[in-house]
Amino acid sequence: MQSARATYPVRFPVSLFEPARTEFGGRTVRAIERAVAPLRSMRDMARLFSREGVFFYLFMMMVLVVAGAALFLAIESKQQEGLSLIDRLVKGNYWSVVTLASVGFGDITPQTLAGRLMTIVFILASIGAVAMFTATLTSALTAKKIREGRGLTHAKDYSDHLLILGWKKDMAGLLEDVLSYGEIDPHGVVVVADVAAEIAEDLGAHPALAGIRIIRGQHYSEDFLKLVNPAAAAAIIILADESSVYSGESEIDSKTVMTAMVLSKYVRTGHVVAEILDPSFEPYLRNTKVVDEIVFPRRYGRGFLRMSAGATGIVNAFNALVEGRGGARVATYRLPDETVGKTVDDVRDLLAREKPGALLIGLVENASKYYERKTEAIREAQRTPDMERLVANLQQVKMFENHLPRLNPPGSHVIQPYTLAVVIERGEG
Repeated sequence: MQSARATYPVRFPVSLFEPARTEFGGRTVRAIERAVAPLRSMRDMARLFSREGVFFYLFMMMVLVVAGAALFLAIESKQQEGLSLIDRLVKGNYWSVVTLASVGFGDITPQTLAGRLMTIVFILASIGAVAMFTATLTSALTAKKIREGRGLTHAKDYSDHLLILGWKKDMAGLLEDVLSYGEIDPHGVVVVADVAAEIAEDLGAHPALAGIRIIRGQHYSEDFLKLVNPAAAAAIIILADESSVYSGESEIDSKTVMTAMVLSKYVRTGHVVAEILDPSFEPYLRNTKVVDEIVFPRRYGRGFLRMSAGATGIVNAFNALVEGRGGARVATYRLPDETVGKTVDDVRDLLAREKPGALLIGLVENASKYYERKTEAIREAQRTPDMERLVANLQQVKMFENHLPRLNPPGSHVIQPYTLAVVIERGEG
């Protein structure tokens, strides 16, 4: 049986009985990362210079130096009489570099009219070449500084990470809860939010959040979002963004929908959860075919108030489960393939053997991505020339409800493919 809860940066599900990342392994990985950091910086600098054209203008300056030295030696040949080939090459290139850099020591000067005319042309060309090289280099370094300020350095190198899009007023508290409940390594977490630099720096300085990458930018913009490699993320959480105090509920939920639409172009396997304030936006999120689960914070509040009117203590019980207090917590585990076709009673027996103390309270069926089911249906249909079967499979995939919950199912209920077991397991508390 496999856990549906991730231990990042390892892609979930993770085996219940094999540690995804030991402390020794974590220290080893971080030591290697520190060792290769200088090489990575050199590689990134080389890529930056190549992209911004720094190497091109450096090459042009080298060509100018060689051409100037050759012309000087050819025109001022009388000055070179009695010198060896090595001395001539050193003298010519020395004059060319000194003149190109506009230093002009005057220890080597042209004596002929042709040499002086050539020097004038060479100096004018050098001014333009040095100016272009300096301007390009400055621009490249400035762009690098801006990217570092936004946290974009190495962002595209992330994979199997937890990607959190948006911001909350109590972002530090939210991240602490996420890290503690999911047993997540902070180094595998990337936060993208349109917040000021000082706010991001304050969050990054939090001791419990050391290692989290905070990237400043609009998380709903495709040009920006694709930079953080959402296709390789193990899981993605889209928050009801609170980065702006002037945004209304509709604007906040619209950003959530736009973010989901962008993700639908890239995400095929990662688990996506979205938070919305207004339930009327739910159909738009469902239509993106990328959001697996939707969180309705205000609907839950009303539900708790409704239940509290007729069931004393139920709110405290739910709070304890959600917060992981009282020695119990809710978890989901992916059922192994051999349970498909068996019954819920068989699953209870399996849990009793492999996860003592876990109480089965329900199932989540169709716990897979829409694109995975569609691809599987096409492959299944390709095994037969029956076109009707192909159409039927595709229609079934189009209509199926993703992550369908079945609470307290009867013992005779048959387990379907892509099913999760929802359990209350014993924890610390």
